[in-house]
Amino acid sequence: MLKKTALPRIFFILIFIVSPVVIFSMGFKENELNGNKLYKESNFEGASAEYSEGLTKRADYDLYYNRGVSYYKLGQFDKSYSDFEDAATYANSAGDQIKAVYNAGNSNYMMAATVKTENPGQALEFYGQAVRHFERVLELDVDNTDASYNLELSRLRLDEIEQQQNEDQEEGDEQSEDQQDGDPREGNEQDSDPQEQNQQNSDLQDSEQQDADQQSESSESAYSKEEISPKDILNEEARRQEAIQAIIINGSEEIVDKDW
Repeated sequence: MLKKTALPRIFFILIFIVSPVVIFSMGFKENELNGNKLYKESNFEGASAEYSEGLTKRADYDLYYNRGVSYYKLGQFDKSYSDFEDAATYANSAGDQIKAVYNAGNSNYMMAATVKTENPGQALEFYGQAVRHFERVLELDVDNTDASYNLELSRLRLDEIEQQQNEDQEEGDEQSEDQQDGDPREGNEQDSDPQEQNQQNSDLQDSEQQDADQQSESSESAYSKEEISPKDILNEEARRQEAIQAIIINGSEEIVDKDW
């Protein structure tokens, strides 16, 4: 008699425990729908809050991706980059991954553009990350013209900063030499200083060349890191030239934003 009544009690106890968990886990979809509605109303702060609430219930591609787009619209590019990276991790298809990686690259580009005047070194790092993300998109979708455009634009910005840094260094070296020439010295100290300065300049140039080589390697196309045929090389060069020409024609030189 006791055995017959025990099972129903256990059954109802289990239902009581499990049901709130099921309801809680399903609630993220409601947050997603609310967030989508707010996003369409251009209420990006409200949308990001809804997506954040949903993410407390479940790690989900759509929630990360949509919150990333909301942060991007708010100009919070560091947060959007982080969300797009997470979205790429939870992507359910190659198409979803392409979207997430593409917009992660855009976020890197905008992070660089924000700091390039005050902190060129950091901008150089962000542009380099953007390059790598757009290269990844092209690995997944070789015909993605928007990624190709943004890739070459990021490379262009990298080159501009490196060129400016080299010019600043050369100007600093010239000023240092002028100061040395105008500094009154006597005897052996005056005779030995130019040689020492030349050696320092030579060491500095070697160090700069090593840094430039390392930066060039880090921003190389992913295609160049593998064994590829002459035909592939020609196709890659044609792609680059087409993208560069599009940048010239565009004139504004702004990246192509996409929220799909």
